[in-house]
Amino acid sequence: MICPVTLFGDGLDSEKKEIDGDIKPKKLFLPLAFALFHCLENLIEETQKNLNDRYKNQIESSINKTNDKIQSIKTRQDKIMSHPPRSWERITSWFSGEIGELEKKLSALRSEKQDLEKELNNKNKFHESELNKLSQYKKYKDILAIEIRFCSTSNEIKITQQGRDFTVDLPLE
Repeated sequence: MICPVTLFGDGLDSEKKEIDGDIKPKKLFLPLAFALFHCLENLIEETQKNLNDRYKNQIESSINKTNDKIQSIKTRQDKIMSHPPRSWERITSWFSGEIGELEKKLSALRSEKQDLEKELNNKNKFHESELNKLSQYKKYKDILAIEIRFCSTSNEIKITQQGRDFTVDLPLE
């Protein structure tokens, strides 16, 4: 986003043209901070969305893998229980130990997921507050578009801002 700013007066151009006693304006386009704010706003939103998706996908993938392992062990345990071998107690205790370890891992992954979600929520709140600040700056972009006209026939400065005209008389020296 580029905001046009019109400047008038001496030193802008070597070939000054007068219109009705006023110096013809020369337009200069100054990139304002609002272009940067707009880019930052989009970058923050994209980064936030990508991080949210990536963390959620990683954690959900780990949880799904762990659930699949638990299910496969339970399935094998059920098959063995239906046809118990001689060392049935030893196998049962082994399966119970495996399931216990996997459930601990699953619990750790769930707590990690909660921690990451809390962290993401905190980051989201921070980014929202930053975006609110940026939107406050955007309110002032129209104020920065000021047209100043020095009149060569009188000692006046005419200032136009947002369609309103202001005239300032300069003292004669």
